Order: sequence, then C-alpha cells, then structure tokens
Amino acid sequence: MRLRDGVHAILTDTAGALLDERSGRWTHLSGTAAVALRLLLSTEERRQAIEEFAGRFAVPREQAEQDLLAVERGLTDRGLLAAPRRRGRRWWR
Repeated sequence: MRLRDGVHAILTDTAGALLDERSGRWTHLSGTAAVALRLLLSTEERRQAIEEFAGRFAVPREQAEQDLLAVERGLTDRGLLAAPRRRGRRWWR
C-alpha cells in the first residue's frame, strides 16, 4: 500500500496527520490509526502488518486485520491512497 502522489504523512505513536496537496486538507489520525498506517506503508505483505499490529496492541489477529482494513478503507474513501499496482500483462505485449 502507498499514499497517492501529493499526500504527505506525519506519523507518531500518539497521533498522525496526512496533508493532501490537491485539496489543502489535513486528515488527522488517532495514535492507533497512525501506527496502523505506518505498518501498512512499511511492510511488504499485509500479513506482516497484521501480525505486528496484533502483537503491539495485544489483540487477536482477526481484530488486528479488521482494524487495519478500517484504516485502509477510511483513507481510500478520502482518496488518499494510490491505486493498487496491477500485476499480470503489460500494456506493451
């Protein structure tokens, strides 16, 4: 997962914020959401982010997965995430 071009993150353990250059709007995040976003941005596989989130907050894996999905959905709804990269056929083939 990655942020859309023009979206800048400021993330700490106690809070976070995202600035969307296009709109000039800030999106504020709770500490838990900021940690979730940092894990989603820094891990190669979602499974790894889920495991780290579950361990950090001592919650079941299923709850950690739902929490990460909720953060991702919220950012997607606000148009702050980049479109997923497509795998498979290349346009030049």
